[in-house]
Amino acid sequence: MRLGSMHLVEASRAALAGLSDPSPMVRVVAARAILSLSPTETVQALLPLLNDKDEFVRRETSYALGLTRSKDATAALV
Repeated sequence: MRLGSMHLVEASRAALAGLSDPSPMVRVVAARAILSLSPTETVQALLPLLNDKDEFVRRETSYALGLTRSKDATAALV
């Protein structure tokens, strides 16, 4: 959470590792923490989480993708 609150690209890059953490809560927090990356890079990192086994992770990933306002995420969300 602290990495995301820094709003720095370097902090978001450090949070990328959390997207593959075994804990669903860590994956969700990491999905929000990487939003300081470029929209294209964020979308590419988050798209695999749309197929996560945990519904909470999928839902929060969808929300994070919406926050990117990237057209690249539209097809996957539909």
